[in-house]
Amino acid sequence: MQLLEALELIITPDDEERAVQLNFTWTVIDYNEDTVKLRLEFENPAEVSQDMTFDTLSVTFWGVDFFRNTKGKEVLYGTTLYWPLARQFDSQET
Repeated sequence: MQLLEALELIITPDDEERAVQLNFTWTVIDYNEDTVKLRLEFENPAEVSQDMTFDTLSVTFWGVDFFRNTKGKEVLYGTTLYWPLARQFDSQET
C-alpha cells in the first residue's frame, strides 16, 4: 500500500442545503516521522467555506502501518481527524 492510498480526504460543507460538491485533488508535499503536509487544489476555490462558514476536512487513516502515535503505537484503522477548512482568500476578490 502506498502513502496516497493510506489516507482518505473528504470535505463536508457546513451548510447541508448548499451541499456543493467540492472537486479537489490532493498530494503529499512533505512528510517526516512527526508530520504529513498535504496540498489541496480545488477546481472552484471560491466554493470553499462560502459565507464565512467553515467546511470540514476529514482525514481517515486506512494504511495504519504508515502512522504511529508519539508512543510508537499504530493509529487505529479507520481513525478520522477533522479540521475546519477556512476560506483562503476574500470573497470580494472572486
